[in-house]
Amino acid sequence: MSSEMRNYDFSQISVLVAEHNDYTRQTLRNILKTFNIGTVIESNDLDDAWESYQRAKPDLLFIDWAPSFDGMALLRKIRRNKQSVNPFI
Repeated sequence: MSSEMRNYDFSQISVLVAEHNDYTRQTLRNILKTFNIGTVIESNDLDDAWESYQRAKPDLLFIDWAPSFDGMALLRKIRRNKQSVNPFI
């Protein structure tokens, strides 16, 4: 195995982070920026997350799943809503 590290370019990737906890959301954003992710969209509200998803068409989602933040409901909406920009994300 080569000792040379591969360079990956993630600058064109967009990620939506739907997380109700400010600290966790900030931590995820910082980790993603460390990997040179081009766009990180943040939301602390399910309705806003849906609107951000529809508008930004992200490549990757990080969705909170907690008693006070029903990320599974957002995922079901993304999968089942006829208006969803990409139900197969």
